[in-house]
Amino acid sequence: YKDSVKLHGSCPALPRLKELTAVLKPLHAAVQLAMGGSHRHPVAEPSPAARKAARAFLVAWREYLQALVHNLRAYAITDVNQRAEKVSILLKDSFVDSFSRSDRPFMKAFCETQMFDVFADEQLKV
Repeated sequence: YKDSVKLHGSCPALPRLKELTAVLKPLHAAVQLAMGGSHRHPVAEPSPAARKAARAFLVAWREYLQALVHNLRAYAITDVNQRAEKVSILLKDSFVDSFSRSDRPFMKAFCETQMFDVFADEQLKV
């Protein structure tokens, strides 16, 4: 509600941050415009235009995140046990090392989150 985020310690920069900003900035502006410029106050019922703009923003964000993890399977080892069940293990260090040196701090921190573990488990089940 104070329009701020507090971090303890430093937060590594997102990979390809300039590209992401270039994509999201006009989409964010479209959301603000569709909301009538009221970015400081919550809106109980957004307009159809605001919903459409927000959806476009979220689609771009989702595409960015999917691009970060698109080759996750390439860094997994899969074994088939005696009951013909597949068990996959993600080689996180190898996955993180596949990114540029400047992107690795973020990816290392990202790969340690519960959200990433759940996502990776789901992706490796298929």
